[in-house]
Amino acid sequence: MEIIEGGQLSNEELLKRVVRDRVRADSRYKPMNGLGVVMHGNVVEVMEDQAHLAVEARIPLQISCRLCETGIIVATFPSPRIVPPSKRDQFLALANAVNIASVGVGGLVLDDLDLAFMTGMPYELFRAAPDETGRILLTRGVDLLDSIALAALSLSVGDWSIKKTLNFVDTLYSNGYVCEEDWF
Repeated sequence: MEIIEGGQLSNEELLKRVVRDRVRADSRYKPMNGLGVVMHGNVVEVMEDQAHLAVEARIPLQISCRLCETGIIVATFPSPRIVPPSKRDQFLALANAVNIASVGVGGLVLDDLDLAFMTGMPYELFRAAPDETGRILLTRGVDLLDSIALAALSLSVGDWSIKKTLNFVDTLYSNGYVCEEDWF
């Protein structure tokens, strides 16, 4: 265990503790070992992160946690990918609608033709309240992607138009819930 000056855990060790606590608290979260792989078109890039999780959700998800110079960057993303290249513009409209409706820490982005929830936290805030900020970093993206799973998957496979998808998002955030049976 790496201890920094003053007997405190390093940022990496504190992140590992927060991840271990999340895995213990929620059985949907499974730690993954080894290097992450990111596809950029036909190019494979190996990405080293400090923590990587798989999450059993309505859309199977992965969470990548990386330490940078000023804080922690967390990406939560579907795995396998759900954005067909032909629907990139429609998913951009979906991401924008969700970001406007759900103002909070982090947001949906399209990166390399894939949808992801990105968030970050400066070390000062993370160290001041590691359990609460860790919960936000590791659960906000999962909760958000889970809430729009029906719309995102239906748009992905072509069952829904972008108009119906955006109507779903509007209903979800206006009412705080949707009755999914009404959307079939």
